[in-house]
Amino acid sequence: MVKFEFIRMEQPKNITWNNNSKNAIDDFNRAIAIDHNDEIALSYRGACKRCLDDYQNAIDDFDRAIAID
Repeated sequence: MVKFEFIRMEQPKNITWNNNSKNAIDDFNRAIAIDHNDEIALSYRGACKRCLDDYQNAIDDFDRAIAID
């Protein structure tokens, strides 16, 4: 579980600093595959998709995160 805590807590900083949203989405996809109800990973994945101008999929992730929370 420590590995996924790193993904959840550290990756968003790297997204902004490194502009590495595509790789971050892969990380969040793995976290979400393990826990489909991980609203934090869904929110961060949505933020990455927004950075890539994938607005509808970003909204879908945000809506799922809100429904869980």
